[in-house]
Amino acid sequence: MLRELADMRVKITALVALYKAVNHDAVEKLRRDALKSEARQKVYGLCDGTKTVADIAQIVEPGKPVETSKKAVSYHPTELEGRGMLAHRDVGRNRYYFRVLE
Repeated sequence: MLRELADMRVKITALVALYKAVNHDAVEKLRRDALKSEARQKVYGLCDGTKTVADIAQIVEPGKPVETSKKAVSYHPTELEGRGMLAHRDVGRNRYYFRVLE
């Protein structure tokens, strides 16, 4: 089963690369439109698959209580995921976002 999942990952990666190549202008417009906000640019840049939303919030809004900054920041990854720019993986109670459009 793990081998099948690995094969699927390779195929999906190839499809994404093909999509980006064929739709380069549309992808660039999507990225420009989605990343107009400086805060969203920071959040997007920090979504590397190694940080939780709380980690990102602490970096983007240092000095603020985690719960306050987490509420303000968590909107951005959700929006970017909805636009197809991010994906996530859940590990326990933590959610890690990573970029799918580079």
